[in-house]
Amino acid sequence: MAEQISRKTKILLVQIANRNYGDTAISDNARFLIKKAIGKKKSDNYDILDYNILSKDIGQIKYVDAVVFAGGGILKFQNEEFDRYIIDILGEAQKYGVPTFFNAVGVEGFDAENERCVALRTALNYDCVKGISVRDDFETMKNCYIENKNIRVRSVVDSAVWSDKVYGSERENESEYIGLGVARDKIFSDYGIENIDRDFLLDFWKEVALRLEEMGYKWKIFTNGFNSDEIFAEEVLRYIGHGEKVPQPANVGELVGTIKSFKGMIACRMHANIIAYSFGIPSIGLVWNDKLKFWGKKIGCPERYITSDALTADNVVASLTRALAKGCSKARTNLIKYKTYHELKVFIKKIKPFGTMKLCKVDFVKRMAATALGGIDFKYNNTNTLEAFESSVKAGYKFFETDVRFSKDEKIVCVNGWSKDTFKKFGLEHTEESKQGMNIDDFLALKYYGFFKTVTFDELVKATVPIFKNRSYKMVLDIGLPKKEVLSDMLDKIIATLKANEVNPDNFIFRLQRKNDVKVYKSKKYASSIAYFVANPKDPEVTLAEHYESIISYCKAQKISMITMVTATYNEELLTMLKDAKIKPMIMTYTKTEDIINAVDNGVEIVGSHYYGPEYLNRLTH
Repeated sequence: MAEQISRKTKILLVQIANRNYGDTAISDNARFLIKKAIGKKKSDNYDILDYNILSKDIGQIKYVDAVVFAGGGILKFQNEEFDRYIIDILGEAQKYGVPTFFNAVGVEGFDAENERCVALRTALNYDCVKGISVRDDFETMKNCYIENKNIRVRSVVDSAVWSDKVYGSERENESEYIGLGVARDKIFSDYGIENIDRDFLLDFWKEVALRLEEMGYKWKIFTNGFNSDEIFAEEVLRYIGHGEKVPQPANVGELVGTIKSFKGMIACRMHANIIAYSFGIPSIGLVWNDKLKFWGKKIGCPERYITSDALTADNVVASLTRALAKGCSKARTNLIKYKTYHELKVFIKKIKPFGTMKLCKVDFVKRMAATALGGIDFKYNNTNTLEAFESSVKAGYKFFETDVRFSKDEKIVCVNGWSKDTFKKFGLEHTEESKQGMNIDDFLALKYYGFFKTVTFDELVKATVPIFKNRSYKMVLDIGLPKKEVLSDMLDKIIATLKANEVNPDNFIFRLQRKNDVKVYKSKKYASSIAYFVANPKDPEVTLAEHYESIISYCKAQKISMITMVTATYNEELLTMLKDAKIKPMIMTYTKTEDIINAVDNGVEIVGSHYYGPEYLNRLTH
């Protein structure tokens, strides 16, 4: 670590990365507004870095000049854990003097007797907090939370109201479809509305659909992307007995495209309603949380947000009919959305590089590997798919790791074992029989998370050929722990695939875990090198030093120059011994940037990560 001056002003955008694409819309809109506030002339002087609030990766904060919370309903202490994440982030920002801004956040209650609430209030009053714009309960924020008079607190609307500018293009004016935005069956009861349960909602949605049909409208069911929403939406469709459901969105663009295709909407999720409003599409919101009522008041249409005591199909459809006749006020939209931008701009204009960050001389492109071919959008990992590989190439990786296994019918496929976790990603039950894997045809018919196509090893190798012509690219092949009776055949088929695609053996490394695996692999006379896996000793009588000396001695005898391990095995004693033996260590299981940086600083040759690509680490630390 060296210099003290940043090349660019770094803004860390704290966001919620999950499969509710309403949260993604918040992040996209916040990023758009930050760029707008910076302006085109100065855009090259700034860098916006993405931080998933669920990652707890607070080590990034000391490298940046400012922290911006993208928005959403995060200032709460009774549901979820956002208060704890926020307290940790603000503690680190306070420690390093990093100015922080909360953009269009939601406030959900206050309780002076609640320890979590009090701790959140304390953190929100740190000197590092420079401004808070509030999308809903402004009075509670101003009167109950904020005591530090230097903090600027203003009332605004949710940033997703800018979605028409962020995602572009106009709505489909000729559409006759009404969107029915279904959320999970317990969304009302989880927020204390016990009378709105699963049976009530099934009857409600069916009556709404039938009522719309009587009036001559067509309808489609959709969700914002949550799996639990999808499950109940499918149940609603079956209960109605006919009709259509939009496929689960794979990204926010698909969600926005779906919403823009409607003439009007009835929806549970707040950001389905906000996105619709930004495109001038009248919508009726079903109030399971007061934040929807606040939104209705902000846009001057409180009557369009129906509370539980008035939640009947007739009432909701009648409200939609009136909303369709009245439309959305463009003038009011432009007026209210500007306030959100203005407050963010006030903060952005005051940011300056303040020289506390340390800069790193390491080029992470040479030191990082994409574990299981890498993650996708901070939401998906361990897929071993072409989509993950392509995403990782774009993220700057030149070193990859993939898991190769035998299918039940002994074909080579890319999968991280036949575990419960793997089957969960396919949406399948894990049984005793499934532990043995599945036939290749059944495997190739599946998609991870419903989106990402499974692949054979041959398909993956073919995809790497154009890229791996550059010898600086490498791929680790983790063969797992195959049964001894199939090991030789498995290695033959892997090597045959590599030869058939005329790849350079230097581009591939076999990750082997047992001495017998090394022996059998070496008998194949293939030129790819070996990375040997080391775990902690199973025998309690064997000391760590003895165990490490044995492994190192074995690797030197076998001319193996790389050892892989998990983070639980890694320690300074082992690292020192490996350095002395001139054996390169590789660790594939890091999830936090600070751990990656420390490992590289300490001499780990290759560090694996699902999410943080080398270009991101270079941007953060250089």
